[in-house]
This record gives sequence, structure tokens and C-alpha cells, in this order.
Amino acid sequence: MTTALGLAGRNESASAALLAGSGDVDGFDGAELPDSFDSSRFVANVFDRNWEDDGAAVAGLIDWIASGSELSGHSGDAWYGLMSAVATTDAGVTSSSSPFREMLGGAQGSSLEVNPVFAQTFYETAAANLEEFSVPEGKTGGELLDSDDQVRVKMLVGTDDAASAKISASIQAYQARLVEMYVTGESGGAPHETNMAILQGKLEGGPFNAEMHKHGENVEAEERILEAFRVG
Repeated sequence: MTTALGLAGRNESASAALLAGSGDVDGFDGAELPDSFDSSRFVANVFDRNWEDDGAAVAGLIDWIASGSELSGHSGDAWYGLMSAVATTDAGVTSSSSPFREMLGGAQGSSLEVNPVFAQTFYETAAANLEEFSVPEGKTGGELLDSDDQVRVKMLVGTDDAASAKISASIQAYQARLVEMYVTGESGGAPHETNMAILQGKLEGGPFNAEMHKHGENVEAEERILEAFRVG
């Protein structure tokens, strides 16, 4: 399996198709995924597994995703597909449990805790696109990651102490950049204040909710935190 996933990760269009659940694969005209393919279930199955290589092979499916304004084409499909997949609470086609709940894990730890190489890559992929988490629902352009999904992604990051600490540092750097843009007039106004408030709220909600989950109160905690930091 690690060999097969490693090969898939070498083809960006193939990785994007698997994460988004559809799309053309470069070099394979007419190649299509079966109608029964569920990208959220695929993500949960391959990322929520205790791999012997600490998740290095599955990390290859996402380590090529670009950042910011470069999120387009295969890169954009892969990023939005990945984030939507890990955040979904709908049951998959072969399981009654949702991918989000599975990746949060239980006594054995979350997907990020049991696969540290994947955790590092997932953090870097999310941190490279913080602007996608600092805007209200419906304001992200052609693709939309709704507000609740944004909080759930932060909750998943919050299950791993190292990833949570690193993304906190990235957010501080991003906020400093927003302030610089405001001071120099590059931002054209003061929306940076709103963006920083939204981003900070979702950041704070993630680790708190993750801790609640560890104590068996995840359903109540998730609903409470989503309502507290709901925007849009």
C-alpha cells in the first residue's frame, strides 16, 4: 500500500483526483474514478491508519500543494478536497462513522498523533493557506470552505501539540503581515482586523475542542465551539 500511494503521490493530477473525488488524470485520457468513490472515505482510510513509515507515503499525496494565489487547477482541487474531506461529518459509503470523527481518534490518538510525518505535511499545507481560514464563509472565491469546516480543520490540528504550536507561530507571522499591509496601505483599508479576529477565534477553538473530545464530550463541545465562533 505504501508503494502504491507513493506512486500516486508522484502524479499531482492523480492525487488531486483522489482528494477531490473527481478530475482528469494527466496522461490518462478518459480515466475516471468510479461513481461509488467517496473522497472523504478515501482520506479517512489512508490518513487514519498507523503506518509503519509514520505516514511518509500518504504525505506524498499532499506535499506538492501550492499556497495562496497559486491555489488553482490541480493544486486548488487538491487543497479544497483535502480540507473538505477531513472536516466532513457525513458517514462514508462503507462506514457509518464520519471521516472527521475517525481522524480525531480516541484512546490511540488522532491521525496526526499516530503519523508524525503526515502531521508535519498536513500542518505545512494548512499553514501555507491561512488566508483561506481568515475569511467568512462565502468569501473565498470560486471554491468555498464553510466556516464550520474551517473550525473542524483547526480542531484536528489541535490534537497534535507540535502541529498546534507550529501553526500558532505561522498565524502570528501571518497577522504581522496583515498589519504591515494595513500600515503601508497595501490592504486598502482595515479588513485585516476582521480577518485576524476570525482566524484567531478558529485557532483558539481548535485545541479547546480537541481536549473536550479526549474526555468523551466531543459532540457537545463541537456544537458549542462552532456556535461560539460562527461567522459568515
